[in-house]
Amino acid sequence: MLEGIVTGAFVRVWLSAFAGFMSFGVTILALPLYARDELAARDVAIGIAIGVGSITAVLVSPTSGRIADRRGRRIVLVAGALVMLVAYLALLLGPPLWAVALIRLFAGGGEAAFVISAFTIVADLAPPERRGEAVSRIPL
Repeated sequence: MLEGIVTGAFVRVWLSAFAGFMSFGVTILALPLYARDELAARDVAIGIAIGVGSITAVLVSPTSGRIADRRGRRIVLVAGALVMLVAYLALLLGPPLWAVALIRLFAGGGEAAFVISAFTIVADLAPPERRGEAVSRIPL
């Protein structure tokens, strides 16, 4: 069933995507609770601070795709993962809400670069007639 799709490279990308999406998911779940309980932030402020990452994600996605096409998908995947790592580690410092928003702006770009490159790597690895199936196997 998965013959021709699951290779060593596919497994490595799958594992990195699993780790990346897991870290993103935990952050998005925990950050509003931190902002409400520790920073006494209101719902609208929390929504803005968390949601601003979408702005940079939308802006960075096309550029990261072009860079991945020109320079290689692996470098964009690793760069996106490193940006995510730095941003998520910065959140461990217990920043005020305005800094959480800045960190989320930064993280959104890394998240977009990571996702774009992970999906394109998997599409590149799969046989042309099974690319959709291969991409659907990436954990979200």
